[in-house]
Amino acid sequence: GGGGAPAAPAGGAAAGGGPSPQWLALCMRNDGVLFEDATLQIGVKMEFNGHQGRMALFFGNKGQFPLQQLATVLSPCPQLAIQVSPLPSTLQPRQQLSQNFLIECNAPFGDGPQVKVSFMGGSGPAQIVARLPLNPSKFFAPLVTDGGDFFRRWKLFEGKELQKIFKLKTAPLAEPEVERVCAGGMKMAVLRGVDPNTANYVVAGWMAVKGGAPQSDTASVLMRLEVNAAAGMCRASVRASDAGLATAVAQIVQSHLAAP
Repeated sequence: GGGGAPAAPAGGAAAGGGPSPQWLALCMRNDGVLFEDATLQIGVKMEFNGHQGRMALFFGNKGQFPLQQLATVLSPCPQLAIQVSPLPSTLQPRQQLSQNFLIECNAPFGDGPQVKVSFMGGSGPAQIVARLPLNPSKFFAPLVTDGGDFFRRWKLFEGKELQKIFKLKTAPLAEPEVERVCAGGMKMAVLRGVDPNTANYVVAGWMAVKGGAPQSDTASVLMRLEVNAAAGMCRASVRASDAGLATAVAQIVQSHLAAP
């Protein structure tokens, strides 16, 4: 976070300053539309394997004028090493161009980079800033473990916990919904029989970083979802080695499970 405000409305942010619906959808899947207006559509396609990823951005010119001086700049994200392919500078009407990104995750992080797209359009210079859907869970893998090991790891991160309390979209919180968000979208494991209260959920994953040991204690990302079904409320508690990482996980889970 931090930094100055973008010069144009951010494609990665909704009007209220939160993440855009497009960005949130791309937290759960690896392809879709990141940004769209009357002039330009930006699509994205991603694949990840351990600490490495590939991403392609597709730029489509929806207008009737060529877009000249087309260029992209990524904001700094020191934990990610990103190689960027060249992008042709002119995008003709109804044409699509792509730019490829090779990504390596070197350390845990919270917020991924933003992309600034600039061009000269029919009505002069334009700039779009969008948050890339490179959220930390793209580098997660499920941590399938038992209650004893989960709570042993949980205690290691004492004092490194982030909590969010929110009203649920649907109460009680149904298991298929937790599976969809936490397992399907965020590549974590929903652990059965760990919490004695069947209304609650325990979720575990680990983050792949370059040179890191798979499933190591320090790589753990642990979450408890405690549900008050009568009040329709949920408390999500996330523990991880990195505060930014814990915050990002809690925010994504809240965005997908909370009432709008």
